Amino acid sequence: MYHPVEMLSIPIHFHSLNFSITKSSCGPLSFIDVPYKGCCTYDPNIINTILTYNTKHAITLKIFYLQSYKFFNNLSSDVIRRFFTPAHHVRVAINTLFSIRPKKNALNICVHIRRGDMINSTEALASDEKFSISALRYIHDKAREEDSRLPYTYVMSDDPEWAVSVFKVYDHLYVAVRGNRPPNTEWEFSRQYCDRVLLTASISTYGYWIGYLSRGQRVYYNYDFTHENGIEAQLVPTDFWPTHWIALRYNAVEDEVIEWSPDN
Repeated sequence: MYHPVEMLSIPIHFHSLNFSITKSSCGPLSFIDVPYKGCCTYDPNIINTILTYNTKHAITLKIFYLQSYKFFNNLSSDVIRRFFTPAHHVRVAINTLFSIRPKKNALNICVHIRRGDMINSTEALASDEKFSISALRYIHDKAREEDSRLPYTYVMSDDPEWAVSVFKVYDHLYVAVRGNRPPNTEWEFSRQYCDRVLLTASISTYGYWIGYLSRGQRVYYNYDFTHENGIEAQLVPTDFWPTHWIALRYNAVEDEVIEWSPDN
């Protein structure tokens, strides 16, 4: 059994977590209701609060979001793997994600697109055509400078028709086909194949895990993620995105993206 803090520190993509941690001896159940302070910030008081109940027989937690890598960044890779080890049907499903079978020895660039409900959101920004095109061009150029292999691009999107239209100028680019697959199929695809990842709607939780679990750990993300007076009030960039990820911003005057420091 994992330590209570380890159990707390695995924020799978659920908006609200309700679970119990039980010890072997008898005793009363303790309930902890952690106040909601925003989706995407790190609050060490949450961990400290749990630790005060460490000697209790059983605790029940009500916790929202916990979308910060700092909650679990100090866990061993073994603990992370245990929580994200895919079932057999997920490993099979990745073979049906694209029209071709990717090669593990290729340079694989993966793009996550989020449109859908975000298009009408008043808080978070959906994937944008100009950023997406410019950012992928930038990543391709960097890849050619740093790697002699031909890049293959795999696009995962909730709007594949939009993605096909936007990226039609690229050769060796494949958009995930629609299908009835397990919801974490793209995560396993990223773990096995993705050397570089582009998150075009970087507030997307699903896209976040595509980047976090990626094989190559070279992740680029759109730093423009919020409408004015939107979700930025709930998100601390240095808490949400790992420090080795690379922020990009679109420059409309030059029609290009530039690397950006979240501390700017």
